Amino acid sequence: MNFCLTNLEQPLTEELIKQTQKILTENTIKFSKGYEPGEYTDTQMAAGDTVFGDYKVNIARITVFFAETAIGRMQKEMDQKKNLTQNFNMSFKPRKKE
Repeated sequence: MNFCLTNLEQPLTEELIKQTQKILTENTIKFSKGYEPGEYTDTQMAAGDTVFGDYKVNIARITVFFAETAIGRMQKEMDQKKNLTQNFNMSFKPRKKE
């Protein structure tokens, strides 16, 4: 948690996620041979009843995922020094019941 809190200025990147995952898992049980904390697995993974998709496809999608996220758009706006608050419409008044 300290790592994340001390790196708030870093953009959300694949490398940051891998570093965070490494810290969170480096002292846990290894579930598959060759699996290293902070690196992609090369085996089918599951958690409980959830079986995750093809690891090769998921790894290939990671860059697309980052390109399409709202965080990516926000980072672009931050890089362009835009006012991020213009994207939000907030109201603290309760809605009238119809």
